[in-house]
Amino acid sequence: MKNLVIFSYYSCESVVELHIRHLIEDLSNYFNDIIVTSNMTLSSESRNFFKRYTNRIYERDNVGFDAGAYKEVICTHLSNNEIQGYDEIAICNDTFFGPFVPISKICCNMNQRDSDIWGMNIVRGKLFSHIQSYFIVFRKAFCQNGSIKEFFESIHGETTSRQEVFVDFEVALFDYIIKNKFEYDYYTDTCLIDIYKSPFLCIRDYGLPVVKKKYFEDSTISNIEKNFLVSYIEEHFDYDISFFSPYLEPCNIKEYNFEQYLGSKREELVGLPEISKEEFELFCMKYSEVAIFGAGILAKKCWYYFNGLRTKAKKIVVSDDHPLDLKNEFYLPMFHLKDLPEDIPIVVCMNKRNSIELLEKLTKRTNVLLLWKI
Repeated sequence: MKNLVIFSYYSCESVVELHIRHLIEDLSNYFNDIIVTSNMTLSSESRNFFKRYTNRIYERDNVGFDAGAYKEVICTHLSNNEIQGYDEIAICNDTFFGPFVPISKICCNMNQRDSDIWGMNIVRGKLFSHIQSYFIVFRKAFCQNGSIKEFFESIHGETTSRQEVFVDFEVALFDYIIKNKFEYDYYTDTCLIDIYKSPFLCIRDYGLPVVKKKYFEDSTISNIEKNFLVSYIEEHFDYDISFFSPYLEPCNIKEYNFEQYLGSKREELVGLPEISKEEFELFCMKYSEVAIFGAGILAKKCWYYFNGLRTKAKKIVVSDDHPLDLKNEFYLPMFHLKDLPEDIPIVVCMNKRNSIELLEKLTKRTNVLLLWKI
């Protein structure tokens, strides 16, 4: 089998961090070829490190983030003949620690199962579903019929908005897979438990072999909890926990009862909307114009994803005490709720808790769509 991994790299450090060095070595044990695409100018030391594994190193501005980097390699640096010569092409970034199981073992496990594309884990939702893009493998059927190039040519690749990348890349890829009847698979299904907030449960109960770096960068998560997680990894996997040291403050976890702590800690679930894509589109189709309530992450996801919403949305609505941003990302006029005529339909694009709190202010309106079953 001939295979390739495209590795997307970005770091504020002048040298390649130890866990990334370990990851590259691990990838090299399974993949025949490695291409490194760096969304920054590499230091000479970092460049020399990557040269141990590949002569194909590309440096670019951090435009489009990982998606932009993959697009540039696949659509510009790889010829059609090269792409068709591979049985597998993987994309991988530097946003995680692990895998705690050798990548060769994971890939050999997945090679026993029939699919055209697979990822390390999947997020399932009625409105949004996607294979998380920090590690994805495209197999022969996806690579050799031109689909991989067709898909990456279709994404923008130049955005500076992470939410647009999420929709334009991760969600759009899953839609592309479904519409073109490709078979997909995943190494783990974490059952909507948030891998950024509850990685311990994802690893212990569902076998996720990685932990995202954002977990250790999250100041709302206690140092004790982070140390517990690292202690568990040390006990159950052959992985060098010194890689975590720059992200931890030392503490004596023996003073704490971890099981009691877990018992009192609620699972953090991914906040995915509970209505279907069909329900969403049907509501938008009924009216000549709609207003979007909300200007946060969820509103942006809906805005970027649904053509019907982009076509019909004429206004952004926010709470009366929210400042009006006349230069918002939607390029639409923004109004306070009190100033919006009652006959204009509203799509409420907020999380469940905020949507419930808003309901009492919408009692006089009959044409309102919530993303949640309330």
